[in-house]
Amino acid sequence: MEIDDQGRVVRSASNADPAFPDALLMPYSLVVLPALDRVVSTNSSMHDADLFSGVTYQVWRLSDLKLLQTSYFDVGENRYGHVTPEEPRLGPDGAVYVQTLACGVERITNIGGQATSKLVHTFPGSLCGVPTIVGHYFIQSVPSLRGLVVLDIANGEKPVEVARLRLSDTFEPHWTGWDAKTGRIVVTGNESRLYLLKFDPKTGALAMDGLPRRRGPAGLRPGEPYLAAWLEGQRQAARRRVLALGEEVGPAGPRFGAFRISAPRA
Repeated sequence: MEIDDQGRVVRSASNADPAFPDALLMPYSLVVLPALDRVVSTNSSMHDADLFSGVTYQVWRLSDLKLLQTSYFDVGENRYGHVTPEEPRLGPDGAVYVQTLACGVERITNIGGQATSKLVHTFPGSLCGVPTIVGHYFIQSVPSLRGLVVLDIANGEKPVEVARLRLSDTFEPHWTGWDAKTGRIVVTGNESRLYLLKFDPKTGALAMDGLPRRRGPAGLRPGEPYLAAWLEGQRQAARRRVLALGEEVGPAGPRFGAFRISAPRA
């Protein structure tokens, strides 16, 4: 479906294909290629019962949303890396790179003609999430590694790992996004937090980033993040409110020992 900036439907089309009666044709995500008048979409499901059934992609004509092709992804040697295709991304070579939940990378070429796909890389484990392409680098979140892996796709047929970064012992990354203005990659995952990573588009190197730092108030070590200073301020404010409440109520009021003074959860 195509919608305009006001949310009105411009056009829509079905992705049903009579030549694939038994395939799971459930659109998941897409990439638009205006220069080729094409759209490439993946078929995958977020329902547990269908989780391993998505194995196809489709090519559309952008100008009228006519379905031109439905094809199976390349199975590859491990017979697994093609399963549950999710996010397609346009690469620097004009090919479309697709991340799969099975931690594979499929490369779709000849999109203006009869498109074909090849499994060009697999990462360890499964449940790999949303990738990002910056220049000729493919950046993938890999939950089993608790971090990210960077592939050089200058030669798209044979990607080469150039960097990896472990974020913590417990954090399982899923979503990644690139901000060219600040040169940062933002990563979210299974915990209620996010990471900001420095990325070098020239070398593919990844490094941890931190919050701005300053010399904090008494009780904080020099160099603590602003967040720590804010939390300390919240603790002090909460303590003052409780003490004020005790003074207003008087001796018959609540015992201070019954209060647990702590900062709100971030």
